[in-house]
Amino acid sequence: MALRLKIVTGCKHVKGVDVYVSKGKQPGTLKFKTGFFSSTTQPVASIDWLHADTRSAGKAAAGAIIGGVLTGGLGAIAGAAIGGRKKDASIAVIRFPDGQQLHVAANGKEFEKLQRLL
Repeated sequence: MALRLKIVTGCKHVKGVDVYVSKGKQPGTLKFKTGFFSSTTQPVASIDWLHADTRSAGKAAAGAIIGGVLTGGLGAIAGAAIGGRKKDASIAVIRFPDGQQLHVAANGKEFEKLQRLL
């Protein structure tokens, strides 16, 4: 079972845009595949999760304006709520024994799957 994640900040071990992460053959290792012929298995020192949410004020304002124009006051409130929804910007940090770090975009469920691979 490989887990597909978007690379936020690469390192010398793993480079690219997307990475498929799977269980390594040895305990404490992960296999990283970034292309058809590009894969590496590396020992992992630790995995941490940095939870972050972002909201778009511009989308909230646009939703409020459109909702207000179409349906009045209640539509403005609903439009702002829908337009300003939270976006998960959380990151998993994979640390290697040599000090290198790989940052990948990962929500809570993806982080749990990543931990189970170790």
